[in-house]
Amino acid sequence: MRKKVSIWESFPKLKTLLPDKFPKHILIIPDGNGRWAERIHKHAIVGHQKGYIVLQKALRALQDLPIETVSIWGFSADNWKRPNDEIKGLMKLFERGIKDVKMELMQKNFRFIHLGRKDRIPNSLRKVIEDTEKSTKNNKKIFCVAIDFGGTDQELRMMQEIQKRTVKKERVLVTTLTKRMAEELSSYLEERGIKVSYLHSDIQTLDRQDVLDSLRLGEYD
Repeated sequence: MRKKVSIWESFPKLKTLLPDKFPKHILIIPDGNGRWAERIHKHAIVGHQKGYIVLQKALRALQDLPIETVSIWGFSADNWKRPNDEIKGLMKLFERGIKDVKMELMQKNFRFIHLGRKDRIPNSLRKVIEDTEKSTKNNKKIFCVAIDFGGTDQELRMMQEIQKRTVKKERVLVTTLTKRMAEELSSYLEERGIKVSYLHSDIQTLDRQDVLDSLRLGEYD
């Protein structure tokens, strides 16, 4: 039986890097699976299945590195324009993939987070996603899968929700994956006339309380 070789053995130079020199977040965007299948005269889903096998190997290798967050952009909001049979095949592949990886996520201390809309994906996939999110919610590292995710769609729905809440004199809390994202999102919303402040662990305790008090008083939306 072939011995498993770790990523440290495959790439010895990694051992020379200090932990703080590794990226905190790696994003993987699978691309070209359908075109690969077309070149060998196969259905696009055959290419996605082959890509899934390659992706599994890459993810297992990355688990051993000191990386806090790994994200995969699996299906964008624009991908609904693809043929129906390809979409159905992809949704089944996502469901199978999340089921396959659940135990490994628990063992490696990864929290599973779905990025994107849950209202347009199949119910069976949604249930698997919600179950995996619930089962891994206390884990420290983060594994994200973007399904039915798009920046423009996300921005539109967020702004609509903020406007809906502010009209009712309610307050809005938006969570982000990282501190930097919180700061950048706050700047983005401020430029669009939203009264906003970010809150994360780098802010002193007393200052955090001031932000929360201001939120309650309506100084922030």
